[in-house]
Amino acid sequence: MAREKHSVLKRTKEATIFVTGSGKTYARLTPSGKFKRYDREIKSGVNSRTGKPLNDVAVGYRMGYRAALGEQAKIYQRRKKRA
Repeated sequence: MAREKHSVLKRTKEATIFVTGSGKTYARLTPSGKFKRYDREIKSGVNSRTGKPLNDVAVGYRMGYRAALGEQAKIYQRRKKRA
């Protein structure tokens, strides 16, 4: 089975938007885009894709993802400062 071709329609800081050979579009979020989406979802308490309320497990996952990205940013800044 051959895979369908995907072309980049638009690149932004937060996402890359693709278009398939059949004309469907979809977006792949960058880590910063995912961070912002999770931040909005935690504040609102609702999943932005499904519209359903977030349970405690989903909120915990999103908070952990945000914390991990924050730690990585601090490490990057320290290394950048040394060089």
